[in-house]
Amino acid sequence: MAQYLITYDYGAEQTLDVERLDYDGEQYVAHIRNEVVAYIRPLDVRSIVRRGVAADGR
Repeated sequence: MAQYLITYDYGAEQTLDVERLDYDGEQYVAHIRNEVVAYIRPLDVRSIVRRGVAADGR
């Protein structure tokens, strides 16, 4: 899994440990084992940064 740091316009931060983070044209979709685990609306997102590989090496 990879770790993503998401920062929002209003100053909050969120860290996600997921296998994949896709943008479907309307929202970001986070996946683990081909299952959707989160939806993130892009309206308030300032940035999404992949921070590297998680401990399991993926």
